[in-house]
Amino acid sequence: MSENPKIEQLQEALKFLGVRSSPAPGPWSLEGFPVTIAFPEGSQLVMDLPVPGLVGELDPRSIGFVVISPNGRVRLTWGLADRIQLLTIGSNLLDSPLHGLVESPESGCLFFDRHRYFSGVLGGGETALLVCAAQEETEARIHSEVNGRAAELFRRIGKALSMHGNLEELAVLAAHEISSACDLAAVLLWTKSAEDEDLILRARVGVNRQGAKALETLHPEALSCAADFVAAKRSVFSVPNVGENVLTAQLEARFCFLPAKSMIAMPLVVADKLIGVLELIGREDDHGFEASHELFGSLSEHLSLALNTSLNYESIERLASFDPMTGIANHRTLQDFVVAQLNLAQRSGSPLGLLMIDVDHFRAFNEEEGHDAGDWVLKRVAEKLDESLRHYDLGARYGGEEFSAVLPGLALEQAFEVAERVRAAIESIEFTGASGNVRHVSASIGVSAYPETAGEANTLFKAADSALFQAKRAGRNCTVKFEGHYYEQEKETEDDRLWLERWQTSEDISKAQGLWEDLQGLVRQLGGALRLSTNQVQILERLIRFLPSYRRMMQEDGPETRRQMELAPEIRPLMPSLLALNERYDGEGPLRMTGERIPLLARIVSVLVALAEENGEPLALDPHRFDPRICALVLDLSEAA
Repeated sequence: MSENPKIEQLQEALKFLGVRSSPAPGPWSLEGFPVTIAFPEGSQLVMDLPVPGLVGELDPRSIGFVVISPNGRVRLTWGLADRIQLLTIGSNLLDSPLHGLVESPESGCLFFDRHRYFSGVLGGGETALLVCAAQEETEARIHSEVNGRAAELFRRIGKALSMHGNLEELAVLAAHEISSACDLAAVLLWTKSAEDEDLILRARVGVNRQGAKALETLHPEALSCAADFVAAKRSVFSVPNVGENVLTAQLEARFCFLPAKSMIAMPLVVADKLIGVLELIGREDDHGFEASHELFGSLSEHLSLALNTSLNYESIERLASFDPMTGIANHRTLQDFVVAQLNLAQRSGSPLGLLMIDVDHFRAFNEEEGHDAGDWVLKRVAEKLDESLRHYDLGARYGGEEFSAVLPGLALEQAFEVAERVRAAIESIEFTGASGNVRHVSASIGVSAYPETAGEANTLFKAADSALFQAKRAGRNCTVKFEGHYYEQEKETEDDRLWLERWQTSEDISKAQGLWEDLQGLVRQLGGALRLSTNQVQILERLIRFLPSYRRMMQEDGPETRRQMELAPEIRPLMPSLLALNERYDGEGPLRMTGERIPLLARIVSVLVALAEENGEPLALDPHRFDPRICALVLDLSEAA
């Protein structure tokens, strides 16, 4: 008998099985089929098998032996089996994943936890298990599992990533598909948004509320979690066991609903721009997680591109809906919102308030303090407006230094109270110039409301604008509500009669009347030929009627009069065309505007005035000054007349 207890234990087991063995070959080995077991310390044991074996030597580090009693308890182990916790002497295998082999009356085999088990029935109801290390089979299985995981992942997530919905919907859908396809313990996805540079947790799967709250926003400068590290370094971070790493022991190891083990976090980068972080956490029993790192890297690349597309789409949508400087709604969004809310108010019988807000003396402020200062003021005004409104109201930049607010459900008096709150908030803005002088900002506000002052969207705006004009005339920094009801036809008739009287001398009136009489027929014909809107035709008429007054004021009056003219609500729609009247189509004018960059109405007026005042000679002598298409059209129409 050998001095090695393990060899003795093995010989005893073999003897029980009827297999002869000895430290050295004996005469019996010539009759059977000897197999040598080589031990690490140099000793060996020769077994005499009744049938040929597949190998001539066995290594106890890669093979083991177990004897199990009829009640399922491990009675004897040897070799590799000694190192498997499941096979501890005295443990009951009927309560283990191996119970099928133990209970079966026939021999069988089973792969479990990187080992292959072979069973056989012994005398007395006992069972023998041969345990073999199955490293190659394990690797093959993991490889197959990774390939299957990849196929399932890209099959399920392909549709999600091809969607062009909003960023949050895409993030949530992608996180759930990744978790389901890869059978993960948890998935977390942080992204930026079109208007926010912070990395916000957009989607999570398998994470409890406390974990989501702790990781709601990433802080790369703090490096307090694994995702912070990834965002700061823009590199992949992984740990084989979340419970053993300082960055994951207090978070990932605790906030997952399922037992977690491995983890990987990856930056989502497109064109050197960080747009998000993806963190995947594997289940405790997921042996293929680490082998899937390459797959996860490929996934992150696809996800980055999809999220970037969605982010760009949201940016475009935001540019189309919001003013880029102030961040509040733009004119287009304002008009759409008013129409939608007015339709709702008409159906439900509820009121709708509207404010028109104009920053006082803004142009003078801009010229004196600089455009950067002017931009700063506009941003602060937008902030104060937004802070003063309810979350379902809409504050918008109407254009230039004008803002507007739509107040669903508020009648005229209630809207007036909101307007006063907005005015007071704007009045609290202080600007400190380079010289140290402090300037206070103020605004004038006009208020209208449906159905008290107007019944349609356009008259609602015009009523508020009329009240705003009264606020300006009353000394500015005040709020005026429109009195009475604004009727489109009556108001237009009154405006046609009164708006010029504020600016015309008797000589201006005479010149304007003569010019209009010469051109009114052509104006109407041009309106149809060029498909001008009713509003464009009206502005074109006012341009012609106002031209003599404008020329006189530009030559004779001082800058204050001209500034008042430019700020007047009735003149403001004419200013883009008036300022461009001296521009040339070839780009050689004072402002270097060229071609169709010159406002259309300015191009039309310049041709009409040349025809009426100089009998059309400039059109022939200096053709590069005028729009050739309009010239040809005007000449054709005048000849036909």
